[in-house]
Amino acid sequence: MTEQGLYDIYGCWHVPWWQTNFFSYTIGVLICLFVGFALFLIIYAKRKEKVTPFEYAIQQLELLKNMVNRQGVTLTYDQLSAIIKHYLYQQKGYSKSLSDQELKAALHQLNITPDLEMAMQELLEHAVQAKFAKEHFNGGFITKDIVHAIEFIDHTKPDQSSLPKK
Repeated sequence: MTEQGLYDIYGCWHVPWWQTNFFSYTIGVLICLFVGFALFLIIYAKRKEKVTPFEYAIQQLELLKNMVNRQGVTLTYDQLSAIIKHYLYQQKGYSKSLSDQELKAALHQLNITPDLEMAMQELLEHAVQAKFAKEHFNGGFITKDIVHAIEFIDHTKPDQSSLPKK
């Protein structure tokens, strides 16, 4: 202490931890790791194989065909009409919120054979009856409707030449 009662000025001082070189290097490494991980995710997402709408619909219908006996008629027909509506939404641009009756009316706009159109009309009529009238159909009838839905999707899928290359 000096004569005036003041302390001397000392030459060493404390450096806060966020101003140290170790902290700066650690933050730099963490930023590099974060950017690298983000780039990896972006590249991995682009590499993932895209499934076309008709391939996805066919996969879902095959799964539904295998599960016919395990779930109720109402649920099966509900899923069947939902798969068809989702396919038409993605492939042809129809609204997802179409009712089964509206979908029956929209079938006339598609270029499908009269036999296939009649089969799809029957399928949608069975779906309405199963969902609302709680009609019970046997498994063969449901399986036949699923087969008609697969034929419908095969018939309305675009040409392979117009699809983008993988």
